[in-house]
Amino acid sequence: MKPKFFKPFWFLLTVLIIVSLACSGGTPPVEPVTPVTPNDTPTGDLPSGARANLISATVQILGLFNQNGELVPGYVGSGTILTPTGLILTNAHVASPASQGDAENEPDALGVSIIVSEDKPAVPSYMAQVLAVDGFLDLAVLQITSTVNGTAVDPNSLNLPYVAMGNSDNIHVGDSINIFGFPSIGGNTITFTKGTRLRVLLGRPNRRPRPDQDRCDHLRRQLRRACGG
Repeated sequence: MKPKFFKPFWFLLTVLIIVSLACSGGTPPVEPVTPVTPNDTPTGDLPSGARANLISATVQILGLFNQNGELVPGYVGSGTILTPTGLILTNAHVASPASQGDAENEPDALGVSIIVSEDKPAVPSYMAQVLAVDGFLDLAVLQITSTVNGTAVDPNSLNLPYVAMGNSDNIHVGDSINIFGFPSIGGNTITFTKGTRLRVLLGRPNRRPRPDQDRCDHLRRQLRRACGG
C-alpha cells in the first residue's frame, strides 16, 4: 500500500503540545483511557492523570527489515495514538525514510510496541501501514492493521488509549512543551523531555526535502535532551 501525500499536511501540527516525536505471543491487553484534551493555556507541569494517559498513548515504532525471511528491527522511533481505532502520528523519517531521500533505509514493515508499564520496555504488539507522509514537514500517519503475528485486526475493535487533537492557535512562543517518546539516547523504556516552543514552520515552500535536514528543524524547540524521533 503506497502512502498518500497530504496537501496540505500542516494541520497535523495541532498536536504539538502532546505529540511524542524527535523509533510473541499475542497482543497484550490495553485498557481504554479517557482522551487527553490539551489546555488552551499550556502549563509547565502535567497533572498525574494526564501524564499517565499520555504515556499510555505513546508507542514505539519499529522499522523492520527482512533478513533471511525473518523481520528484524533495524531502528526505533516514537509515535502517538490519535484515535482508539489505531491511527498513529509519527515522524516521516521514522515511518518512511524514503520520503526524505533516504530510500536505502526504507523498512520492509513497521511494528508498533505498546507500553504496558512505564518502567518496562514497550511490548511489540501490532503491525502498521503508512497512510500519509510528508517528508518536508517530517510527519506521517500510520494505521494499525494486524497483530504482531500477522492476524488482521478490525480497527473499530481496538479501543486503544489515545490523545485528542489540540489547536495550535492556542500555543505561543515560549510555552512549555512536554514530550514523551523513545529517543535513541533514552534506552528501551519511555523517556520524558521538557522544552520550550521557539518557532513553528507552517506552509510549504517549493523545495524538496534535503536528506541531511535537521530532524527537528520544522518543530524547533529548546530541549534538555535530543528530540525523541
